[in-house]
Amino acid sequence: MARSYTFIGTEAGDNSGFSVSSAGDVDGDGRDDLIIGAVSADGGGSGSGESYLITAADLSAADAADGSTDGVIDLDNVNEQSTSYQFIGTEANDQAGTSVSSAGDVDGDGRDDLIIGALSADGGGSASGESYLITAADLAAADAADGSTDGVIDLDNVNEQSTSYQFIGTEAGDNSGFSVSSAGDVDGDGRDDLIIGAVGAGGGGSRSG
Repeated sequence: MARSYTFIGTEAGDNSGFSVSSAGDVDGDGRDDLIIGAVSADGGGSGSGESYLITAADLSAADAADGSTDGVIDLDNVNEQSTSYQFIGTEANDQAGTSVSSAGDVDGDGRDDLIIGALSADGGGSASGESYLITAADLAAADAADGSTDGVIDLDNVNEQSTSYQFIGTEAGDNSGFSVSSAGDVDGDGRDDLIIGAVGAGGGGSRSG
């Protein structure tokens, strides 16, 4: 019989569940997976933010990881599972995990990819915002990029992977990454496309977005 689950934030003040989404079928097993954002978690510094990919295949093991099969999953145990990952914001106050979504199948390999928004990251100026596309094909390499294959991915390493990208907000205060989503296959090339919202951008006037 199918089971439902409760997911518990790792530490006080993490604000886990600030964003949640289907991740699509990341591991290609025919079942959809989950992604949860914890916008205030501190893995990369105070308020860096974290996100958690939990595959359907790993739900039972993640449930049992705390010694009790009770339908309650501590997000601190997610990265220890075989096909699930924890994503860490690059710097303090980035708020990575503000938005999380399936990106659809961007690279056309038959597995769904992920996009994570960090609205307060500073790549293009203070609070310009950043977003990260992580393809399913690059998850293992991104995990190993910090020298440890532990299921924890520093978002700062995403752009170094072969089919993944980091998107930088244009100007300070743009808050790019406030929202992220798959756009479906807009141009009809058989691969899914992306859309990123920048709520503070001033193209049509101050904070017109």
